[in-house]
Formats: sequence, C-alpha cells, structure tokens
Amino acid sequence: MTRPRSRGLDVMAWPALAAFFRGYLHQDAGHEHGSVEVAFDQFWNDASSDERAAFAHQWRLFLARVEGRAWHRVERRLSPLGLAWMPQAGTGFSRLRRHIQERMREAAF
Repeated sequence: MTRPRSRGLDVMAWPALAAFFRGYLHQDAGHEHGSVEVAFDQFWNDASSDERAAFAHQWRLFLARVEGRAWHRVERRLSPLGLAWMPQAGTGFSRLRRHIQERMREAAF
C-alpha cells in the first residue's frame, strides 16, 4: 500500500510555524534581516511566551516528520506555510535548525 503524496503542511494545523515563515523568512528576509539566524532571533524576541511555546512544540513535531529527508522535499512541504527563503544547498537548513534548537534550549523550551 502506498502513502498518499503530501502537498504540504496545512497552515491551520501549523500556525506558529506559518507565523515565523510568513513574517520572517519571506522573499525579502535577506535584505531585512541579513541572515536567517537574525530573522529567527527577531521572531523569537517579538514572540510572547505562549507563541514561543507553540512554536517550540510545532518545530519539534515538524523535525520528527522530516527527519532524514532531502531539503528539496522538506521545502515543498513548507511552501504553503509561507517559506520563501532559499537556503544554500546542503548547509542552510541545517544551520537554521541548529540555531533554532540552540535558542530554544537557552530559553528552556
């Protein structure tokens, strides 16, 4: 039995991730923030405690879903959430993932 193909993540099910991607990793993110790490830090600083908790929860679920997948497959799933940032091949998403994990750990999330 084959699994149905996923067209992406549903915004209604992932509102915290959508808020980050749409608000901070849009097509002008490089000009606005300079780097994805700075973009995430701005999001993290702007977010309330409840918003941070929701993001942390959804981020962990998301990572569990995409573990071991190639970036181009991950990116397709994130597009409906508003991701417009195009990372450097092989390193960009890994760098962002490490940065997010570090910030969440510092904040005890």
